[in-house]
Amino acid sequence: MTSAESKILGKVLSMQSLLHGAPDVKWMGDVLVKTLLDVPGISSAALYIGQDLITHASNPHSQPSWLASLESDKATPLKAPGQTVLRFSLETATNNYGQLFLASDD
Repeated sequence: MTSAESKILGKVLSMQSLLHGAPDVKWMGDVLVKTLLDVPGISSAALYIGQDLITHASNPHSQPSWLASLESDKATPLKAPGQTVLRFSLETATNNYGQLFLASDD
């Protein structure tokens, strides 16, 4: 494992500890999204709880045009040219809590 990979893994693991003590969903979402932007290849991120946009962020050099499409159509992003957008469902066996969107520049 390279030092860059170790650094990223360390951030993700420390983020996991922080989320357990989150004072509210907005704070948790901000920490999650900003930490994920440190992962190489991720240019933008957005967190929805239900149909409500909790938070989103983009690296300064990215083209976050896909974020605007999240406001409609049940949080289905439009793929911007040169980007791949992944959607992760946040759910358990009994409930769906929301969605996490990550974009990477191709």
